[in-house]
Amino acid sequence: MFKPKHQKLILQCYPPKKLSVNGESKPNKSKLSYLVYYASTRRTKLEKVGSFLTKKTRSDASRGRIGNLKVTLYILLELVDKCTDDLGILAPSILDILRMILTVRDLSTCQLASDLFINFCRGLQPIERQVFSSNYNLLKQFLKVTCTFLEFGREPKPRAVGSRSQSTNSVSTTLSHDDWLRIALHTTSCVAEYIGPNFSVLEGIDLIDISIQLLLETINKHSAELDIMRGIPEESAAATAATAATAATDSAASGTAAAPPEIVSDAEETIGDLALNSLKEFFNTGSKRRVDSSTKALIKYALSNRVDINWINRLVTICAKKTHIELRYRIVATMMVELNSNDTELKIFLCDMISNVLSSEDVNLVGLPVKDVLSSILVNEKNLVRSYNDKSSHPLSKQLSDSYLDIISSLGKHIYYNTQINDMVTEILAFYYQLTISPAEKMPEDQFVLVSKLMICNIEEVCRIYQDDSYLKYKRAHYPLNVFNYLFYSLALTRDDGSAVVDVDARNRIQQAWLHVVENFLHSDLDKEYLTTPNVDLCITSNPENPICLYLDLVSRISDAASEDLLSQIWQTTLAVIEGFQINFVINFLKFSTVWLNETPGSFRSNFALMLLSKTGSLLKASDLEEYADSKLNALRKANLLPDYFNYQGSSTSTVSESLVVDKGALLKMYQSHEAISQWLSYTNISPVSFEEPEVPLVARAPPTKLALGKALTSASLRFASGATGSMSSLLSALPLPLSRSRATSVGDISAANLSFQRSITSTRTRTNVRDLLSIASGMGPSANNSLLNDFTEDSIMSAPLILDDLSENIDEQVDGNVNGHVNGNVNGNLLSPEEAVSPLSPPRHLHDNIPRKKSGLAFCITNLDLESDDDTADNFTLDKTKAALKKTESTEFEGEL
Repeated sequence: MFKPKHQKLILQCYPPKKLSVNGESKPNKSKLSYLVYYASTRRTKLEKVGSFLTKKTRSDASRGRIGNLKVTLYILLELVDKCTDDLGILAPSILDILRMILTVRDLSTCQLASDLFINFCRGLQPIERQVFSSNYNLLKQFLKVTCTFLEFGREPKPRAVGSRSQSTNSVSTTLSHDDWLRIALHTTSCVAEYIGPNFSVLEGIDLIDISIQLLLETINKHSAELDIMRGIPEESAAATAATAATAATDSAASGTAAAPPEIVSDAEETIGDLALNSLKEFFNTGSKRRVDSSTKALIKYALSNRVDINWINRLVTICAKKTHIELRYRIVATMMVELNSNDTELKIFLCDMISNVLSSEDVNLVGLPVKDVLSSILVNEKNLVRSYNDKSSHPLSKQLSDSYLDIISSLGKHIYYNTQINDMVTEILAFYYQLTISPAEKMPEDQFVLVSKLMICNIEEVCRIYQDDSYLKYKRAHYPLNVFNYLFYSLALTRDDGSAVVDVDARNRIQQAWLHVVENFLHSDLDKEYLTTPNVDLCITSNPENPICLYLDLVSRISDAASEDLLSQIWQTTLAVIEGFQINFVINFLKFSTVWLNETPGSFRSNFALMLLSKTGSLLKASDLEEYADSKLNALRKANLLPDYFNYQGSSTSTVSESLVVDKGALLKMYQSHEAISQWLSYTNISPVSFEEPEVPLVARAPPTKLALGKALTSASLRFASGATGSMSSLLSALPLPLSRSRATSVGDISAANLSFQRSITSTRTRTNVRDLLSIASGMGPSANNSLLNDFTEDSIMSAPLILDDLSENIDEQVDGNVNGHVNGNVNGNLLSPEEAVSPLSPPRHLHDNIPRKKSGLAFCITNLDLESDDDTADNFTLDKTKAALKKTESTEFEGEL
């Protein structure tokens, strides 16, 4: 009679004691409706209701009153549904009640408790940050209750000792484990949909990891019943439905009644399907943290259980397809981070997973930072070579080396932007450039030779990707003319401090191998129609990125200490360059001919220049020039001063010169008499004075400043080994170990990429400075004497902007508009100033020296991947700060203009 009103209302909902022992009991509907109305009117009343329900549940659980416990759960279900705005007040009581009910281990009661828990999490989701952030103990209790539900997925556990509900007619003693497993699987879905990743980790409890481990274990056990895991396409269900519809139509036409389709309820959903759908929900999210944590848990299960690689690859593909397209790259990022493992076998396993995702036709990784992924793999390859110290690990290291190559190959199988293949080639060569010139990257000779071989194989693989794929060949952009510039910068194999990278023999082998790659590359399908006309932007002017000048300068630098095999390879590669660049090559070669023809007759460069003059005359149909060069070559051959590797045949009508010395005046007249040469002769700086006092053309040997290509993602504790000897062994025959990464193609038989040269496509405009305007106005080459600078009048300086604008308009028409913001490491138009031209040691000034490379996409993800922080919140906070800063900057600039 004297109980408080909230207690009376609660007790009236329960059935009489004689009906509430173990039967199916539900609360009185009318009494429950009034109780809910009473509790929802004021928060203090709701708190009293929760406290009394907790007290009553403790009494009922200790006495095994299953009926009363179910009534309590029904009451809480109604309160959760009607009092969603005040769930924070009711949350402590609900968690206490669930904790006590779960200790009873009654199946039907736990199933009802699972429904309550799911509804509670659904209602709490919008306010979970306010509820849990201010109450540490409440969050800790919530995680423990969730873990208890997830533990039901393990083998059945006995009922709590001393519980009165341990009776012979107890349902929990006879039901199978699948019923308990369903409770746990529904809980994993709740974790994926309603529990934020920021509140799923606390004091060694990681709900995402626990849930995914349970899901993967279940899927692994029930894979046989999953068509999708056996490789049957997901569209099979649609095909089955279409077949059923056709059968129904046929039966209707025949007048027979069709059998009704079988309806599968949620309760009849197979365990495997339930687990797979729950796993997909973890990736069907806009939270970066959830994607990262889920991927990490998936990798952890795969590596710890050594599952079948095909099975896990299929599963990763399913999850990646479910992931939001803008977050799929984070799956690759997390896998790249896991490559820090010291276990070579695990690295190979991970490489296979990464390669599968990158090459999958079902997964489109739009926005994938290709250059960052490639840089990370290159760093791993370098660390693999540097850690080589144990011959017993040869087979695994060779397999890991091939796995890295598979990733590079898979990376290029999807063209996400038209210059992707070009960027991949440039990135590999730029990485090799850094290894070559930087004293900080100094490594033993045998390791550098192995790294060189790996980079050669990488270039081969990239060039081979689209050979048999007409779609990729159509979608990709043509190679820029300066694609091999980084190689030309570094192939002399000398560091910035002047020290040699390797000894003479190793250097000759490496240079020969690289030039062989260039030769095969240039022998592919070129756009010869375009190359028959001079490329003023890149090949005629003294642009520091002029690839022909860089190549000829490289030949001049490496020929002194070159072996006969290397000299032969230089000539073969030069023939490919002539065939590809034609008139552009001739004009640049004339700049070097004045120096080479002044050397001792019979020396390599002198013979080389005469052979090129003969080829030039034949190419441009200048018979007088060809006959003059042939006469000198015949004389050299007669004197046994012309090596056989030039393969000079001569002509039956050609004469033999009496003197081996070249007549510079006669040669200059031949140049001036030929229209194709005389038109561009001013750019070569050839004059009677230049023949008497020849100067080597000023060539910038340092490329634009490039930031670090990527941070190391692997710990240097691997061991490198050799593999099968391939065609590369003929070029690098003296390797300490016959390592070869030759695949279906090798350096010796590479089918050069479908190369169709066009005007250089780079990411910035080509610019012309005052010095080049002087060259154009005066008719002299870029290496004109400094005295000419004094004749550059003030009027010519004033007219320079007008000329510059005209040149810029012409240049803009040649720049491809589909660069998509991917800035190439080689940037056009970095010309030397007059002050820099005085000193050949001055590095070229780059237009973008002060602009750091944006670390976006995968590079940012890998560097800053922190699974313990709320990245979504951080992103929003950073975005707000950035907008505020931009707004402040714009306001300041506007005030300055006023």
